[in-house]
Amino acid sequence: MVSLIFSSIPVNLDICRVHVGGDFFNQRYFEAWLQVARLFPTKLFYAYTKSIPYWISNLDNIPANFILNGSRGGSRDNLLDEYSLKIAEVVLSLEEAEEKELPIDHDEFYALNNNGNFGLLIHGTQPKDSVAGEAIKTLKKNGVQFSYSRKKVLTK
Repeated sequence: MVSLIFSSIPVNLDICRVHVGGDFFNQRYFEAWLQVARLFPTKLFYAYTKSIPYWISNLDNIPANFILNGSRGGSRDNLLDEYSLKIAEVVLSLEEAEEKELPIDHDEFYALNNNGNFGLLIHGTQPKDSVAGEAIKTLKKNGVQFSYSRKKVLTK
């Protein structure tokens, strides 16, 4: 598995977001990504994950160039708090982020550089007439940036 992932990494890659959609599906796959990061020590790898048990079983095995962000909202959220892991939490508004004392990450700056928890404004396709869908309408109406571009510009 390591060789397959390794061979798919472009030579000119600087930063690799593991899974734009999806997650680590088993321990072996998670550990393969850790090994790939070790093989590319000058490249930065990062991921959002709800596969918290895989992370916990490798706490002393995460290379410095692999940054994990625990995604709150999964079935193992208790482990995020128990192990004081870095958390990314989707919020519905700037006000909710402020109440939770979470800086909003508009451009992956916090995902890549900050050791503290951070918020992501609700994004993506949401069900019609849902709370999340209404939140997106409000963000649009108020001119708040909430979508995330494939082009990353780290501005902080």
